[in-house]
Amino acid sequence: GYSVTGWMTPDTEIYDRVEVLRGAAGLLIGAGNPGGAVNLVRKRPTALPQFSITTRAGSWDQYRVDLDGSSKLNDSGSVRGRFVTSYEDRGYYIDGLKKTAPLLYGILETDLSEDTTLTLGLRHQSADTHGYSIFGLPRYSNGKAIDLPRSTSLAQDWNRHQTRTDEVFSELETRFDENWSGTLSATHSDGAFDQKVAYAQGAIDPATQSGSRLVRTLFRSDTLQSDGFDSHLDGRFDAFGLTHQLTIGGNWSEQKRDSRYATVNGNRPLDIFNPDHDAIAEPARPAWRSTDYSDKRYGVYSNLRLSLTESLSLVMGGRVSWYDYQSQSAGVTTRAQEENQVTPFVGVIYDLNRDWSWYASYTDIFLPQSGYRTASGAFLDPAIGASHETGIKGELFDKRLNVSFALFYVKQKDVAVEDDANAGQCLSNDAYGTCYVNGDIRRSKGIDMEISGEPLPGLQTLAGYTFNLTRGSDGKSISAETPRHMLRLSSSYNLPGTWRRLTVGGGVSAQSGYSEHESTQPIDNPGRAIWDARASWKIDEHWSVALNGNNLLDRKYYKATGDIDRGNYYGDPRNYVLTLRGDF
Repeated sequence: GYSVTGWMTPDTEIYDRVEVLRGAAGLLIGAGNPGGAVNLVRKRPTALPQFSITTRAGSWDQYRVDLDGSSKLNDSGSVRGRFVTSYEDRGYYIDGLKKTAPLLYGILETDLSEDTTLTLGLRHQSADTHGYSIFGLPRYSNGKAIDLPRSTSLAQDWNRHQTRTDEVFSELETRFDENWSGTLSATHSDGAFDQKVAYAQGAIDPATQSGSRLVRTLFRSDTLQSDGFDSHLDGRFDAFGLTHQLTIGGNWSEQKRDSRYATVNGNRPLDIFNPDHDAIAEPARPAWRSTDYSDKRYGVYSNLRLSLTESLSLVMGGRVSWYDYQSQSAGVTTRAQEENQVTPFVGVIYDLNRDWSWYASYTDIFLPQSGYRTASGAFLDPAIGASHETGIKGELFDKRLNVSFALFYVKQKDVAVEDDANAGQCLSNDAYGTCYVNGDIRRSKGIDMEISGEPLPGLQTLAGYTFNLTRGSDGKSISAETPRHMLRLSSSYNLPGTWRRLTVGGGVSAQSGYSEHESTQPIDNPGRAIWDARASWKIDEHWSVALNGNNLLDRKYYKATGDIDRGNYYGDPRNYVLTLRGDF
């Protein structure tokens, strides 16, 4: 995805909540996948003083502490501040893999008047990972999985990955009256990462139990600068005896990246059943090769919700986007542009009664793919398509339970696919050297159901099921990331009476298996069900303690599959995390 928040994914500790926006994500940012978007809402200052401390300790030497404090900064409360910091020092179930990650976050709000608020904030985040690997594990040459210990790592001990992001942001919000408001926001970030990694590649011959080799050492040093601006107007207005809603705005963003890389080829055999993490000494880095990238996007958007009757609404709008992507390497400039790209959407909402509504929607999809290159060095054309969805939403038990059911159909064309004929020849794409071509038509259809809420006092529950059939132009299933069947169940119960300090809960995440046919051999990944549980105890009005157990049945599975020669990753074994939290 495209982001102006920097190189690293921001730590979730700085967010107040996560909003999942289902359907095509193209309205605001102008480019997106049909599955939807995630809106991360930052923590904001509070007028009332509050402070929390959270400490965690878990399996494989996981340790973390979070501090979060907020208060008004003057007598009137017109100036408010919040500060969040955390430090994580953790190991993993994978041999030799460990990471440290500090975080600093601060945000200041000031009321310039009764109707205008200015927000300023900053974030510093970094991570240092030892024993870093980019290729995962191989499979047998016939595509069958190899029964390796989940702790297996093919990395060298000196492999390392370091990354940091420094971000500043601002927002000016003005409330013109009780119906209309305007917001202007800006973000700037500087990020960088450095890595040195020797990696193994090669399918394993079932007869000889060999075939993996340390084929290359990769050195990378990238810097990234991101800027983004957004301005929009939100409001309600009355016409024809009914109230309507309008959002109109525009945004601009630019990323500049300087990517330097160097490689040292190798051919050292590696026994994956007893890997030597000191098989080769760290080589001297050759001279850098560099590529500069510039990714600029801007556009205008609108969203109008018209009330046609008391029970029927029409939602329509869209975005007009401009997009300019350039790269320069060895004096050669490559450019991809899109102008006046229109992505409309339209929908209807009908209130069947006070508890149930029906909706239907259509959205265009526009997904730039200039991050992918062909063997000739050209950028891929954007993937385009359309998303159709219809469903019902409702409330049960006096609004204590939310229910939704949806049918969807998505079609995209020109989706990027790997170019197996030129495998390993495009290092500007990724560390694998993967080349891509346009050409695949992707169709997805299915259903999505969810029930959530508090049906009984103290009982929180969520149940969801998704059926998603995704096929390519050849009719074969192609999406390993979205299995055909996915089931999510979770609940928690706060006991009454004498045991009211105790809350217990659990859940399961299950999905069907799939067979990946894009490689030279079919790769199967069986279905799985992963069970988790949690218990918490409120010690007093300030302190609570909780124990989480994950993958309680210790199911061994691949959370991601790649090809026969690399890219296969085990999911976490059974593990536990103990949390102590204080709120003041």
